[in-house]
Amino acid sequence: MTAEEKIQDDRSMLEKTIERADGALYEAKRAGRDQVVSAPPQSFAMARPRTHADP
Repeated sequence: MTAEEKIQDDRSMLEKTIERADGALYEAKRAGRDQVVSAPPQSFAMARPRTHADP
């Protein structure tokens, strides 16, 4: 994996994390005051840093 591919992968992961957080925010707003909304555990796995072995 090249440095450019790694940067693109990291940027994509960040964008997806922000999209999920934004969706949870609006879901909580629709539910009314004093609401907490969290994503399912599977989606947190996508937000964790990944390591790549060199080929």
